Amino acid sequence: MLRVRSILAAIVAIGLAAPALAAPRPRESWGRAGVSFEDYRKDAEECGRVAYYADLSQNEHAQAFVTATKRMEATDGLPLDFIALAARYGQIQNAARPEWRLHELKLAMQTVVEICLERRGYVKFQLTEAQREDLEHLRKGSPERHAYLHRLASDPDVLAGQAVPLG
Repeated sequence: MLRVRSILAAIVAIGLAAPALAAPRPRESWGRAGVSFEDYRKDAEECGRVAYYADLSQNEHAQAFVTATKRMEATDGLPLDFIALAARYGQIQNAARPEWRLHELKLAMQTVVEICLERRGYVKFQLTEAQREDLEHLRKGSPERHAYLHRLASDPDVLAGQAVPLG
């Protein structure tokens, strides 16, 4: 029974990971006029760490995963054949709506990062189509990409002209 559950869990996990592989190009970024590259990177890492360690366990979306997990565990020991077990897991997954829940949890973590950046004096700005295209040619996580984003993020003219209105 445990092996069947592990296989089904892996199928669900693969299904959830697939949309993340085709993530859209970023439309916005954050900057602070004149920020040094070192402070820019330090602030990004520290705000990311704040979000990583944020306690979202009481969030309704996290609680939905807890409930779904408990429902799946409750099927252990039930005399269900593979088809009935798969149907039961499908019902649990449909009720939990995991893709939507993960999206909402991601937004909650993103909000934590944004609040942290705002407290450090950063403002959100809209990337132009040309800037988005330039980013496509730079590997995520590469020093070149970090340097390019810093050039935009520290330029007062970019921030003034491309600022995202509050609200």
